[in-house]
Amino acid sequence: MVENCPGDIVAVLAPDAFETNVTWELPEFSDNDNITSVTANYYPGNYSYGIYRVVYEATDPSQNVQDGCSFWIEVQDNTPPVIMGCLRNSDNGSIFEFPTNPGRDTSGWTWSEPVATDNGLIVNVSSNYNPPHRFELGSTVVTYVFSDQASNQEECSFTVSIYGEFWEFL
Repeated sequence: MVENCPGDIVAVLAPDAFETNVTWELPEFSDNDNITSVTANYYPGNYSYGIYRVVYEATDPSQNVQDGCSFWIEVQDNTPPVIMGCLRNSDNGSIFEFPTNPGRDTSGWTWSEPVATDNGLIVNVSSNYNPPHRFELGSTVVTYVFSDQASNQEECSFTVSIYGEFWEFL
């Protein structure tokens, strides 16, 4: 017989932590032939982001396994990645403005890509443009999206403006 089997547990990672401490009261087993051992696949301690199924089993001297006790631990990550090195737009709305060469309608440019840190694992970085790139006349928004294993997202964007040079021939 089992008593005090814990219910499901939900814990949340702190913004700067990779793990969180999860504790619970250990279940109690009794049997008409005494209990010789109690085993579990997980014990109270530090857990990282994820879902864990905890299973306890008790055995009596006759090697009979008692009805077990099981519950779930869910460690949540609610913190989005922190982006470093994102280029920022100036007050006039565009961080970079480039002229084209005479007779051209594009201009090439390269930049340092931003990076991100997280209290979990960054699993995806996507961007609509990668350096170096040749931009057409007009304004183009470059966007980077960082997401972690818990699907938390953070993005950064900047605008590149390309304008044409007009030359008057006499």
